[in-house]
Amino acid sequence: MLHQSNRHFFPQGFDAPFYVEDLFPWELLDRMQTAFQHQSRAILSAVPEGVYLEHKETIFIGEGCVLEPGVFIRGPCYLGKNVLVRHGAYLRGNVWVAEGSLIGHASELKNVLVGKNTSLAHFVYAADSVIGAHVNLASHVTLANLRLDEKNILPMQKNKFGAVIGDHCKIGCHVILNPGKQVEPYSKLYVQQQLVSY
Repeated sequence: MLHQSNRHFFPQGFDAPFYVEDLFPWELLDRMQTAFQHQSRAILSAVPEGVYLEHKETIFIGEGCVLEPGVFIRGPCYLGKNVLVRHGAYLRGNVWVAEGSLIGHASELKNVLVGKNTSLAHFVYAADSVIGAHVNLASHVTLANLRLDEKNILPMQKNKFGAVIGDHCKIGCHVILNPGKQVEPYSKLYVQQQLVSY
């Protein structure tokens, strides 16, 4: 289990006002929620017909963002510059996406911090998680956030928590991470399959 600060998991840090390098990554989610209460509200990119913004007064959309029709965003939410959110994405609130990142088709995010230039491909589920910079989550990656026995997730001591994913990680298609999983920077995770010929 992780017993080191954000310096270990996020060497590049986040360009966010609530980022504190010496905290544990999961503590950033609490700071993020507090920061949303003081966030300036602005929509600096075009919002096409078919994009639904709920609690618009709590949403910040930076310059150069592209929102495809069919996107649903519930505030509070922060999208940095040049973020691409594809058709059918569902951002359920308390979502902070840093500059240059991509949220793919039919992906669902809730209470998530996403670093710069990170890609969450189509059909990704990420909740109550901290995801570093330059990360790639491939199709159908799931960050599970609730134990079946509903006990607290350690060491976070939270009832719900997904994953901490370090910078430059690559997670392959259909990988499911159990609640509380901590993935070291530069890791590569994938599902091993054995093909049998008859």
